[in-house]
Amino acid sequence: FLLELSFAYSTRAGHCVTGPQIGEESGGVHGREGSGSLSDGGFVLSFSNTTLESDSLIEINKEQTHVVRLEGATFRGFLIRISGKNGEELQDSLTEIDSETQLLPSTGENTGLLSSACAENVVGLCHTGAEDKEGIVTEFRFNFEAELQVEVTVVTNNQGIGQNDWFYSAFDVNVRPPPKLLTDYSTANRGAPPYQLPGFREIQMSTQNVTGYSLVLRVMNANKVQGK
Repeated sequence: FLLELSFAYSTRAGHCVTGPQIGEESGGVHGREGSGSLSDGGFVLSFSNTTLESDSLIEINKEQTHVVRLEGATFRGFLIRISGKNGEELQDSLTEIDSETQLLPSTGENTGLLSSACAENVVGLCHTGAEDKEGIVTEFRFNFEAELQVEVTVVTNNQGIGQNDWFYSAFDVNVRPPPKLLTDYSTANRGAPPYQLPGFREIQMSTQNVTGYSLVLRVMNANKVQGK
């Protein structure tokens, strides 16, 4: 039974449970105690080139695709688990972009062999094989404001039952609207073309003002994006 379980973990994560649970959920195959945090193992997780830290909060823009990288030291297995603190539905927020990664089904939390799955509103991404890896890349996108917990488990070595080295960290990530930018209409910039801002549309008026410059208005697009 233990040999079967160990083999299963080499082709995918065997669980999608919150917390540093790989030791318990694997029945001790991966060792009951981990070896510390991601930074203790020399690993870095980043969203759009911003490194996540366990003791700090980062904010990312909603309705934007963010490149997520897990890199640093060599590793073999991993699980990235993302959940919403208010029950947000995140099951479609991560993307498989190469053969080294796979999404666990979000069909209800389950542990074991090839049936591991995440809760219905949780997304989990893991390895497809036990070969050495220098890093993995995925993409994250969520179209609504949210407070997220990003949990990462990394397995670096498998030398036999109970001898695995693994690392775990949890990070806080908030999804927020992008900052609003205003066009500079100062006298110094009057002769320059107006800057086109995302989400804005331009109305060009034919009437000229007393200074001889065309009047250009920028108004927010009132149409909201529906759905995710």
